Amino acid sequence: MRVNWLAVWLGLTTGGLVGLSFPLWWEGGPLPRVPWLASLCGVPIAVDQLLTVGLGIAVTAMVAVGLAPGLRGSAGPFRAAAGMFAVTLGGLLLLDQQRLQPWAWQCWLMAALVVLTPTSIAVRCGRWLLASIYFWSGISKIDPLFVEQHGQLLLGGLLTALGREAARLPEQVRLGLAWGMPAIEIVIAVALVMPALRKAGRLGATLMHLLLLMALGPLGLNHHAGVLGWNAALIVLVWLLFSTRVDATEVPEDSSRILARSAMLLACVAIAAPLLTNFHQWDYWPGWSVYSSRPATVTLMIDEAFIDELPASLRPLVGSPAPLERWCRVGIEQWSFVERRVPAYPQERWKLAVARTLVDSLPEGTWQVTIARRDGWWGRARRTSEPLSTRSALERELTDGTIVNTQSR
Repeated sequence: MRVNWLAVWLGLTTGGLVGLSFPLWWEGGPLPRVPWLASLCGVPIAVDQLLTVGLGIAVTAMVAVGLAPGLRGSAGPFRAAAGMFAVTLGGLLLLDQQRLQPWAWQCWLMAALVVLTPTSIAVRCGRWLLASIYFWSGISKIDPLFVEQHGQLLLGGLLTALGREAARLPEQVRLGLAWGMPAIEIVIAVALVMPALRKAGRLGATLMHLLLLMALGPLGLNHHAGVLGWNAALIVLVWLLFSTRVDATEVPEDSSRILARSAMLLACVAIAAPLLTNFHQWDYWPGWSVYSSRPATVTLMIDEAFIDELPASLRPLVGSPAPLERWCRVGIEQWSFVERRVPAYPQERWKLAVARTLVDSLPEGTWQVTIARRDGWWGRARRTSEPLSTRSALERELTDGTIVNTQSR
């Protein structure tokens, strides 16, 4: 029964969140799409649309299989539906780096676990994966910049939803509350993996997501519906995975035993890989660094005389120049919400790839790109690069130290 309801959760969650961010999966649009492999740059948008239709069919099948009484206990339908789900979603993720939203990566991993072993082993692996999301999300926020920036933003949204003003709280209280945010996530992660504390972990996770829904919802920061949807889906998943005891499952056949071990290996890799984020060898979102202040800031400035050369949907998001200046800031992050209904992908290479596409037809000297990187894992200091104003300099930054594709489709 637990695996049945996990299939229903996967189908409803993915279907709902894909619907809320539909342009990300279907339309071409002027915002560049950057695939993970250079060989995929020539793939037409029709392939994306075909895969999206396939994903819709797979989502429907996942829900149908999960709810059909006659299919409970049968591994074949589960694997078929989850396999189609994993293949179509995986193909869509490969074709656009921005599609690797945290919820999309989580849903793909869950589906892969069901494909490999539609037993209680998948539920156990799902438990550890979910606990690791809270753990690594908390770790990524143990940072003075988070406490002073994103932490205060979330706190302000929550207080606004409660009819209070953050400015009325003493500064030390506001900083202390922000420091408590990562601590709460880590405590929830530990509680969920300890049977004696599991009930407290469920209640803590539920309360945390409800507070986030208030902070990010219409009464607070009025964030995008997709962010709210993932928080709501995680509340359901916590109760689904951790509400009752999971019995041991024997896997008598050698082939099934191999697949079960493969599922456990996949879960272990997904749980441990976020450790590489601090060494810049793993991306922030699949490392569960949500609302983190660690990603580099990429700023594109353009000569105000060339604003009309930008895509029409981007022009209203270009800032005004400072007095006696000609440079205007281009709002790539806001453009992502307008075109795709999702946040901009946080990796530096993706932001640079988008900037390169935007300035590709502009003369050199009419634009400049600056990068502000953290000096280290800890601290407030950021090191800002010299402005990049030539295509060769921008290309060197794009290709330096990365094996991931940076060309757009």
